[in-house]
Amino acid sequence: MYCSNCGIQITEGASFCQACGARIGTLPSSYHPEIREVKLDLQLPDGSYPIYYWIEREGPINLLRGGDHAKVVKKWWEPSHFSHEYLRKLLLDEINKWLAEGWGLVETDLDDVWLTKHGSKETVGSTLAYVFHVPAGLSYKEWRIYYGARFHVRRSR
Repeated sequence: MYCSNCGIQITEGASFCQACGARIGTLPSSYHPEIREVKLDLQLPDGSYPIYYWIEREGPINLLRGGDHAKVVKKWWEPSHFSHEYLRKLLLDEINKWLAEGWGLVETDLDDVWLTKHGSKETVGSTLAYVFHVPAGLSYKEWRIYYGARFHVRRSR
């Protein structure tokens, strides 16, 4: 059995779709939505991917208090013309191509479609402060590599 609103397969006898919440009507048994996985590749011409960097610093007083009191002190993108807004525009442009062809979007939260990898390391200054016993606090360089996005579209047949 399939939802007449979103096309997702649902449990037999259900009154509402667990995916979109629509009231369940009966569809012919021949109803089979076509669902495709779409990938947006963000690989740059040089083979790299856009990376978002930031530095978090936690001062010595915050360390004594405990808890999460780190402050972001610097943020940048490589290449520099990228931004979260630019990535979202690329994603929406790709989604709109599919919508213009009569497909429907399955995902409801576009923040969950990104294919990323996160990394972190202590900064050199933070390491030197530790080695020389200077109460400078901790600093970490963090990054997130954006490989692309993956989402699903559906069309009734």
